[in-house]
Amino acid sequence: HGAKVEETNENGHTPLMEAAGGGHVEVTQILLDHGAGTNNQSKDKNGNKTDELHTALMEACMDGHVQVAKLLLDHGADVNMPPDSYESPLTLSACGGHFELASLLIEHGANLEEINDEGYTPLMEASREGHDEIVNLLVSKGAKVNRTTEEAQETALTLACAGGFLEVVKILLSNGADINLGQSTPLMEASQEGHIELVQYLIENGMRILIIYSC
Repeated sequence: HGAKVEETNENGHTPLMEAAGGGHVEVTQILLDHGAGTNNQSKDKNGNKTDELHTALMEACMDGHVQVAKLLLDHGADVNMPPDSYESPLTLSACGGHFELASLLIEHGANLEEINDEGYTPLMEASREGHDEIVNLLVSKGAKVNRTTEEAQETALTLACAGGFLEVVKILLSNGADINLGQSTPLMEASQEGHIELVQYLIENGMRILIIYSC
């Protein structure tokens, strides 16, 4: 009956974005077959971009819908961060702990070093959320372990220590993470948050205890 495949709802989402976010593979396929745009960003009723600026692929990545993501990528979805957006598909996948999806995006050429609105790379997001498998994946694919955020000078290592994620810390240290980078130190972060096992590990592995916090 002539339904518009590019209409938007109150969130600025198209039907394709809603189908992708819900993991509905067959509906996604139907919409694509009828010309739904894979790289449209969320817009309000007046055609202005919304704050989140999501694409259908980004919606799929938030909840780890691998089959939908494959379909979208096969239909020309941009694997990297869209213009003016705050996140990339890989950052969303890394943050959510979606290993298979992160692997898929990397296979399709996702930029490992794109930063989101918080200044975090995919590796930083995976580290601060404690997703050790994704941390391992990103490092093995060449993600830089010693990137720092501009303002707070955070690193993947300090973020992992703040969260108390021992396995992530072990992976990062074994792959050359620099304990001296940043305004705060790994030991300081782990101590502030009360992560006993991690503090013990850092001390046993030669972390200097008397490190002055540099403001």
